[in-house]
Parts: sequence; C-alpha cells; structure tokens
Amino acid sequence: MGVNDLWCVDLVFDATRHGMTLKFLTIVDEGSHYCIDIAVGRQMTARDVVRALDERCSAMGSPGTCAATTAASLSERGGLVFVGAV
Repeated sequence: MGVNDLWCVDLVFDATRHGMTLKFLTIVDEGSHYCIDIAVGRQMTARDVVRALDERCSAMGSPGTCAATTAASLSERGGLVFVGAV
C-alpha cells in the first residue's frame, strides 16, 4: 500500500473535566501513517466530515480509497459511510 492509496476516517469522543463533549475527526493515510488532519469540535456533523475531507483532498490530492473506521458513529444519524474510490 502506498501513499494516498487509503485514508481512514475515525471519530474519537472525549469530555472536558467540566463534562463538555469534544469530538475529534482524524484522517490518517494508511500507507504512510501520516495524520492528514484532526478536526476538533463540540459537535461533528456529516457536513463537517465532508468539509474536512474536501479541504484535505484539495490540499493533498484525493486518495484512491477512503474508509470510515467507526461506521456506526458516522452513520447513526444518517451521516457518512463510504468505502470506495474518491
């Protein structure tokens, strides 16, 4: 597997000590193990995910394939689940 062959998208959740939720969207190139982006917010919608991917694709070129590693989290509200060519 080479650079830009496969990007993996993951949502990570955490909370501040005051109980506020933080969501982290990570985009990692599996060929190079390079962290392409980490977007942080109190909420993360499907539009936010698509926007982050669009920005990274514009800056770095599109990957051959993009996969959601936590499909249940990304799709639970009718959001984004894709595995395939971008």
